Parts: sequence; C-alpha cells; structure tokens
Amino acid sequence: MKYKDNPEKLLDSEKYMEIQGFDVRLAVQKMNDFLDTLGDATIALTYANKDEYEDSSRNILFVRRIHIRHAIIDFNNCFDLLLQIPWFYYRGWQEFNPNGRLYSNNNYTEVVRNNDGWIEIAEQNCSYNRVKRVLGLHSEQNIVDFKNKLISFCDKYIYNKTNSIVIRDIANKIKHNHGLKIQELYVPHNLDIDLNGQKINLKDSKLGAKFNFEFYDEKTRNVVGDIELNYIDDLEVNIKYKGGETFRGKDILREDISYSIEDLYKELVKFRDDILELYYNWYELAKSNIELNPFFKNNTIKKGTDFNLDKFFKTTSN
Repeated sequence: MKYKDNPEKLLDSEKYMEIQGFDVRLAVQKMNDFLDTLGDATIALTYANKDEYEDSSRNILFVRRIHIRHAIIDFNNCFDLLLQIPWFYYRGWQEFNPNGRLYSNNNYTEVVRNNDGWIEIAEQNCSYNRVKRVLGLHSEQNIVDFKNKLISFCDKYIYNKTNSIVIRDIANKIKHNHGLKIQELYVPHNLDIDLNGQKINLKDSKLGAKFNFEFYDEKTRNVVGDIELNYIDDLEVNIKYKGGETFRGKDILREDISYSIEDLYKELVKFRDDILELYYNWYELAKSNIELNPFFKNNTIKKGTDFNLDKFFKTTSN
C-alpha cells in the first residue's frame, strides 16, 4: 500500500528565532519529535502489511505481529507528542498555574519557567483536556478550527466508545494489562474423547461436549469441588469449590482482548492519514512564527541518502 509521504523535518530547534509570549523552539523540538516517531510508526506499519511478504505462513504472522505492535505504540505516542506542540507554543501550562485563567489547584504541579526541570514538569502536566481548554481561550478562527479538528480526531481514535478497535485503548492495554493477542495466531484447543472405544476429536468432528467431574484433596480424599469442561469451538474450564469460590473459564479465554491483524492494520492506516492531516493543520496555523534565527538564515535541511530497509526488517517463512 502507498502511504502519504511523511512531512520533512525542520532544522534543529536551536536554529529558530524566539518570539516573546511564545516558546517557538520548544514547539519546533516537539514537532521534530512527532515527525521522528511518525517515521518509526510508518516503518513498522509498512512491515505489518501482508503485501510485503510472499506468503501468509504462521512465521510471517509472528513477524507481522511484532511490527503491528510497534506501530500501535508509536502512533499512540505520536498523539501525545502532537498535544505537546501547542502546549509549549502557547505556554498552555501557565494558564493552570496560580493566577492563570484555568487555575483550579486540582492535581497540578506549578510550572516555573526557566527553573531547572520546568520543561519536564510541563510535559507531565500536558493532557488532551488541558490542551483543549487552552485552545478554547483563543477566538481566532484558525485556532478554533484546529481545536475542532483535534476534538474530532480524539472522538474517532482516542475516546471512541463504539468502535471495537481504538488505538489509544489497545496501546494502554499493551502497556498495562496484557500482550497483543492476534486472532489469526490463536489455535483453539483440541479435545479428544473416547466413546465406546472410539477416539473422537471434537474439533475435527465439529461436535460440542460438556463434562462434570469431582476433584478431591489428595491427603484426606475428601471431595472439595467440581470441574466443568465445556467444549463448543474451544475449551472452557470452570472450577467450583464446594461452599467456596468459582473460577470461570470465560475469564481466561477473553475473546474481547484479541484482534484481527488485518483490522488493526486498516485502522492504523486511517489513524496515520488523519493525524498527518492534523499536523499539517497545526503547521499552517503556526508557520508564520516559525522563522530561522538570522544567524542561521543560510542553513538548509539536508536530506539523507535513500536505502532499502528490507534486509533489516523483512523475512521469509523458511
């Protein structure tokens, strides 16, 4: 698949001029960080694409899973970095300081500009809701338009409660809750039963079954509970202690945390297109103030040489 080209990076941030009331160089630094991360995410997305490979073997699926996982994490990071661009450009953090227009003393660490460590504190204070409120303080139409496009992007990709695939949610689950589970890699359990001396594989025979049996304490030989085996397309094991706790098999299977790699890929392509559009909207908004320091006015962006990444990232099923 052909993707939209990545925007060109700006020069190193220290080569730009500052304007009183803004922090242009910090914004430029965040713009370049965004573009670096977007590049990383795009490489991962490229090699998650099935069209990059000659076959669809299980080995290739493992490779694609690795790349799609990196793409999810990097695209999610792109969003966080994009938020920090207007946060620093407009000094949004100062509106939440004491005497700021949005001050509420609610879980916010005051930022004292030009004190050592102030940038790290400002980064930690940055969030979507705070950036949205800062943008809402401005009445200029181009800023209002950018804010509305940011809200639309978030409603679609970040805080969407109706879509089964939300990149932000999946990235957070990978970070905090579980690994990335791909449906195409999951192999349902096989269960063989002996029926009148004949071995029957339930999966191959497209049959279901349900069994109940007791389990006991090996020392006392007393029955302590029941084990229930249900097999309908896959194996579900429920364990119940008599007069005690129940352990549900459905809590282990958790079909809600597995995803189709093809569905993930398609959603990430759309995510990339739309966050790129959001970045271009921001650049148009701020570019008139992004000027080189006169000392560096003759500097130009030097392009690197092209080279093929296939030998580093591509594999075969052999």
